[in-house]
Amino acid sequence: MKLEENRAPDPKEESMAGDRQEIMEIAMRAGHILLENGAEISRVEETIDRICRHYGIQSANSFVLSNGIFSTMGNQREEFFARVQHIPVSGAHLNRVAAVNQLSREIEEGKHTIADLERCL
Repeated sequence: MKLEENRAPDPKEESMAGDRQEIMEIAMRAGHILLENGAEISRVEETIDRICRHYGIQSANSFVLSNGIFSTMGNQREEFFARVQHIPVSGAHLNRVAAVNQLSREIEEGKHTIADLERCL
């Protein structure tokens, strides 16, 4: 017998699910900027993972190719979310790569809120 089926949705849990999706979207945007501007695949994966982990998403997984990002998050305690982005190949703009790398370091240092990241990216 499952008691959770009859349980009313918790507004706090619903809000956290929305925040997790927003964080994942921001992490994907950072990855998109990195990949389209010439960053290495491993750096893109690491940056997405760092951003998600810092904001409490332990279940995020990303698979990055030279022209696409596949990301998922979710487990038994979190809502599932998946996203695929095609990244068109363009020229290298290493100043943008450096800026996103610096931003990810600042995120780990706790210098940015989620709202800040929307503006920064």
